[in-house]
Amino acid sequence: MKGGSRIEGLSAGSENGNTARILVNGEDVLAEAKSGINVIVLDGTNHKIIYQGNYDTGKDQGAAARLAKDAQNTPKGAVVIAAVAGDAARFLSQEARDVFGSMGSKEIYSLAAHQGYFFTGVWGTQTNVEKLGGKVQAGMILGYSRVVKTTRTVKKVVKSRRTVTRKVVRKTVTETKNGVTTTRTVTRVRRVVRVSKSSSSSSTTVVTRS
Repeated sequence: MKGGSRIEGLSAGSENGNTARILVNGEDVLAEAKSGINVIVLDGTNHKIIYQGNYDTGKDQGAAARLAKDAQNTPKGAVVIAAVAGDAARFLSQEARDVFGSMGSKEIYSLAAHQGYFFTGVWGTQTNVEKLGGKVQAGMILGYSRVVKTTRTVKKVVKSRRTVTRKVVRKTVTETKNGVTTTRTVTRVRRVVRVSKSSSSSSTTVVTRS
């Protein structure tokens, strides 16, 4: 699909098939539907897979903490897809639920034992589609995110420093007049002005994804 992808999925709880599927443009990209939350992350600019993992929050007490920790490495604009197989509620912590809540999910806070749950969202935004129930299917068409590069240049600042010094020059003059030689010292003061300049400039480049 030009400029984006069709993302679809299926999630079935323990009593309704105990399976999960994730499809991107009709291709099943989930290597294996394991028990718990199956997660795939796509690069937002081209929808290529950059991460795939499983968090068995129905049986593993440490899975929720790993999910929350891994989520911190998600780049802004990435597409996060999750499909539950079997049960994912028993050890699903508030912190782990908030990962989906940060992308606008409401249903994640109602996920109960043996329920199916499918979610697609964009990290750093509230864009999402989700479905909760015994066996659910959902999908959305999502365009690629754009990379916006903004450069801000700070005006060049020139500073000058003026230094004034006095240089004393003494010169000995010998004169002979009427057969008489005299010597005298002539003192002159010279004013020396030096001007030094320094300049500084800075620029900031910000890259954002939208």
